[in-house]
Amino acid sequence: MNAPLRLGISPCPNDTFIFGPWVLGLLPDAPGVEVEFHDVQRLNELALAGALDLAKVSYGAWPLLRRGDAGRAPWRLLRCGGALGMGCGPLLLRSPRGKGKGDGRVFLPGEFTTAARLFSWWKRACAEEASGLAVPPAVAYERFDRIYKKLLDGEIEWGVVIHECRFTYERDGLERAADLGDRWERKTGAAIPLGGIVLRGDLADADPGLLPRLEAAIRASIAHSKAHREELMPWIFEKAGIPERAVVDAHIDTYVNAFSEDLGETGLRAVRTLCGTV
Repeated sequence: MNAPLRLGISPCPNDTFIFGPWVLGLLPDAPGVEVEFHDVQRLNELALAGALDLAKVSYGAWPLLRRGDAGRAPWRLLRCGGALGMGCGPLLLRSPRGKGKGDGRVFLPGEFTTAARLFSWWKRACAEEASGLAVPPAVAYERFDRIYKKLLDGEIEWGVVIHECRFTYERDGLERAADLGDRWERKTGAAIPLGGIVLRGDLADADPGLLPRLEAAIRASIAHSKAHREELMPWIFEKAGIPERAVVDAHIDTYVNAFSEDLGETGLRAVRTLCGTV
């Protein structure tokens, strides 16, 4: 019997919705997995260190993973299970209570995140057009949920936020300075490639049938979640720690879409636009 695959995903509702039935053992024909939950930057770091077999990672980290650095075989990108879309990108927020705070830096949710990559791209585009906002030039890195809390508490003035923060920032009194995804869509015409599912290259090389079996398991897991959404919701709430049903539903409905089932040529083009060759 083969050992279970070490699967790394985030506790966010889109990941738990996609992978929940598989992780909970509701798909008897799927390969065995042992799941770890981490924020996306930590998942990037674990994948880069070869500490996971199958992982949700930022597309911002994909250029490094596909190279197979440190003597490792290049990781393989699955065509399903990730997060791409339109109108779902990172937001640059400003806290009115944090004016002048944060040591004059913009806080990003991790060095290898797509949010950090899009922020750098946005700054370059603004500079070329000489039409950018007067945001601090220096950046700092912090876990995505801590950035939001620090903005709310007025500990920092500027932060790039992801996930469910886009559904709550107005209610919480924060100001949107820029929608990084909106500018990306308008300038490139491409969807926003946020995160993808990757498999360790040596495992793919050793068993050429493994990657398609994993893709089949992810699609079966999504189908099960769609058919049994209410049954899965208590577990999704437990992992996410988000009390509002409306926010959880909006998160799932925004980030779980047709691209989650298959990237297709449109999704692959978006990844190529952000990262170069897939």
